[in-house]
Parts: sequence; C-alpha cells; structure tokens
Amino acid sequence: RYQRRVRETNRMTTAQEPNASKEEYFNDISSEDNITEIESLCMNCELQGTTRLLLTRVPHFKEVILMSFSCPHCGHHNVEVQPSGMIQEKGRKIHLKLIKKQDLNRQIVKMESASILIPELQFEIPAVTQKGSLNTIEGFIATSIENLRYTVELSKDNPDVVLKLTEFISKLEGLLSNKENSDELENPFTIILDDPAGNSNIQNFLAPATDPQMTTHYYIRTPEQDLALGILPDEKGTKPTANILSATDAQKLIDTASPYQNEVIILPGMCSLCHTPGESRMLLIDIPYFKEVVVMAYTCEHCGYKTNEVKPGGAIAPKGKKISLKLTTPEDISRDILKSETARIEIPELDLVLEPGTLGGKFTTIEGLLTNVFDQIKGTSFICGDSADQDSKKNLDTFLDVLKKTLGGEKQMTIVIDDPVANSYIQNLYAPDPDPNMIVEEYERSFEQNEELGLNDIQTENYN
Repeated sequence: RYQRRVRETNRMTTAQEPNASKEEYFNDISSEDNITEIESLCMNCELQGTTRLLLTRVPHFKEVILMSFSCPHCGHHNVEVQPSGMIQEKGRKIHLKLIKKQDLNRQIVKMESASILIPELQFEIPAVTQKGSLNTIEGFIATSIENLRYTVELSKDNPDVVLKLTEFISKLEGLLSNKENSDELENPFTIILDDPAGNSNIQNFLAPATDPQMTTHYYIRTPEQDLALGILPDEKGTKPTANILSATDAQKLIDTASPYQNEVIILPGMCSLCHTPGESRMLLIDIPYFKEVVVMAYTCEHCGYKTNEVKPGGAIAPKGKKISLKLTTPEDISRDILKSETARIEIPELDLVLEPGTLGGKFTTIEGLLTNVFDQIKGTSFICGDSADQDSKKNLDTFLDVLKKTLGGEKQMTIVIDDPVANSYIQNLYAPDPDPNMIVEEYERSFEQNEELGLNDIQTENYN
C-alpha cells in the first residue's frame, strides 16, 4: 500500500517538473514540515484509514519518505521509512564485529530490500521483516525477541516448538548482556547487513575514519536480485539492462573510436530508474603520459536521474601502483586526477580512508574529488540528531573544517591513491621530468588482491 502511494507521489512531482531539483520537495526535518495525508484502505478491518507522508531530508544522511498509517476504526497503525533516491549500481554488504556494549547502540538504516544476519546463531532478519526501519542494533534484536515470543504464544499446542523457540530466545537475549564490571559483551558476535539495492547502512562511530570493526563490500547483483528490485531484464531475458560499459567493452570502443577522439559519441540507452529511453554520451580522451580513457555520462530527461563513470583502456598492468602527492600550494588542488573504481584513497593527516568502490570511477581535479568526499561524508554520516554523541559531532566538525581549509589552499596534506591494477593517475606538472612532490611506487599484487580482481582464475596459456 505504502509503496504504491510513494510511487504515485513521485510520479506527480516528476510529471510537474521533470528537471526540477529535489530541494523543492525534500527539506531538512523541522517543526514546520508539511505532511501529506491520503485516504487508504486498512488491511486489518478493510475500512478507510489515513496514510501520512513526509518527504524530508535526514541531516547527514539522505532524502527519505516517512510514512505512517492509522485506522480510526480498529486502531491498527504502521510506520515505515522508504528511500527516495535511486537503486545503487552495486549491492552493499557490511560486516560488523560487536565487541562492547556501546556497539549495540549503533544505528542501522534497513531498507525493504535488506536482510540482517547473525552467523553465530544462524539467525536472519529477512528483507520482508522489519523493513524500512531506522533503529539501533539492540532495537532490531529486541523486536525479533518480541516477535518470537508472540510466536511462542501461538504455538502453545506444540511443546517441542515452544521449547526450541524459548531456547533460541535465551540465546538472543544473551547477545545483549555484557560481562560483570566491564563494558565488553559477554558473547561478542557479528552482524551482516546485505542490501542488493545498496541503500542500507550501519553507523560508523569513527566516521569519517575507517572503523576497524567494520568492513564493506560492493558486489554485482544477480539477475534474480535485479528482478526482485524491479529492474527489468532485456528483451532476451538473460541479463539486466545496464548503461555502464565493462572494461572489455571500453577497450573495444577505444580500438574502434580512434578517428572519433575528442568527439562525443551518443548511443541509445535505458534509464535504470524509470526505464525510459534516453541517450548515453561517451567521450574518448587521451591523458598525456598515461593512457586513453572513456568518459561516460547518462542523463534522463524524464526523471532527472544522472550518472557518470570513467573506464580506463588497455590491459591490466602486471603490477599495482601507489601514488603519493604532497599538496603544498593552492595550484596543487587544480591537478587532474583519475580514480578508478579499484583504487583506494588515503589522506594520512585526516586518518581518512576511502575503500575501493567508494565514489566509483572519477576523472576530475583534486579539488573536485575532495569536494565530492566532503559532500559524501556530510550526506551519509550518522553523526546527527539528539541521540548523537557530542564528541563524534565535534570530531566530524573538526574534520570538515580541515577539509575546507585544504580546499581553500590554507592547509597542506598528502593524498595517496593505491590502485592494484594501476588504472589511476595524478597529473605531473613537471612531466616528462619527475615531480618533486610526487612519489610513484609499483608493487606486486598479493594473492588476495588478484582473487578480488578475478585474476587468479584467468587462463592465458594453452587456451582453447
């Protein structure tokens, strides 16, 4: 019911002004927010109830749609949160190791496509359960315990089921207890949040720095996952429609498009958000002292969805490459930088690490990249609201202030880009001579890196 109302609301807003900005509809949470009320059917008593919709922007997170349904006839009510944004290009899986009692207070945004797994108990909260929720880890576990207790009440006629459920509830309750005279959990455990849509998240207490207890992986969705998210397959029904070239296709384009260098190539495409036909624009660029790359961009004139990506051409380099640049003058942030989707970025002075996959492939200036990092951190951090820790707020404000000073050329720092396939680049202002502020190192990839890239399974000799 809610999803249908949300789709209708989105269609109305986009139909009125196809290129209108979200700023007109999504504002920061305040006491003056306008709430939309819609009459809708109560699924409990089948009489008319009221659905209230609030299109708002959660500070330091993203735009969401808050929905609340209440029925004056039977008293049934329901609350849900839905993302207003697009489905991400890749799924997202987050592993978190819970060690201390404080870890239970981490907030989780669980969208309707996400599942939560506790492998130690082989316990899963599937996508259809507690969907569209913003809660703490303790809150999700407590809700699961409450639901299981309700199941026990319904299963009183089956003593074996009651016994097994009671034992399992005790195990779940054991996850919430800590050691005597200690803030460490009595039974440390792992939470795995898996969202094929890529819109769910777990709070990072150390943001914007990397949390050693948390790892994030991005993955390509299966055709079945795409269909579950409403992404339609192509006419053959074998794979989902995509607007992004693979590295192989990018190389083919380079091989055939030499006469079209510096000329925009327009190809028909399909919007992955509203499935309306549109145009993908591609431009072949030769970066001096580096290689040729394909810059791709897609804009949907119907719903306003935009995406862009950069694909380097050529074969995978035999060694990885690590580039370190000391930013000493305001001109340094104007250098061109190519960040591939396999690259890892570090700024040691800020203890900032961007893992591979973050921000995707980018061809911009260092200033543009840092601005993107600035916006990304402000747009995804949980450090907000009345429940936020004041020290965390202070740390984030300090970090953003230092980043602003760097963008203004007031502070020096080092940017390190580590790419295991050597497809990333920082402009050398002294080329072809060495840059005194830049260190370029090549290294042998580890077995784990080759495994992550799928290189261990590639057969290049005696291939039939």
